Amino acid sequence: MKYRYDEAFSYILQLGYEKLIQEDWGFVAVIALVMKNYSREKVLDFLGKAVTCKDWSCRENAAKTLIDLYGNQAMTIVKSFQDNYANEMVQYQIDALSLKKGLKV
Repeated sequence: MKYRYDEAFSYILQLGYEKLIQEDWGFVAVIALVMKNYSREKVLDFLGKAVTCKDWSCRENAAKTLIDLYGNQAMTIVKSFQDNYANEMVQYQIDALSLKKGLKV
C-alpha cells in the first residue's frame, strides 16, 4: 500500500475483482486502499464496485481512496452509482478528513 509497483497492478486489480465476486471482503478492503497509488481512470470501476458492496470496511476504504484520488469530485462520482449508503460513506469520510486536518475537501 505504501509504494506503487506498476508491474503488479494488473494482478492486484484482477485479484480485487475476483475477491469482490467471492465476497472475500478482507482482500477487497485492502485492495481498495492500495488503489490510491494507481491511475484514477484504471481504478474507478473497481472502486465503484467496492464503495457499493455489502461490507462496511470495503465501502470505507474505497471512499477514502476515491477522496484521495478525486478530491471534490468524489461525491459527484459516487452519486452516479445511485447508492445512498455509498453517498453517506463518502460524505462521512469528507467530514472526518475536514475535522482531522482542519481543511475543507
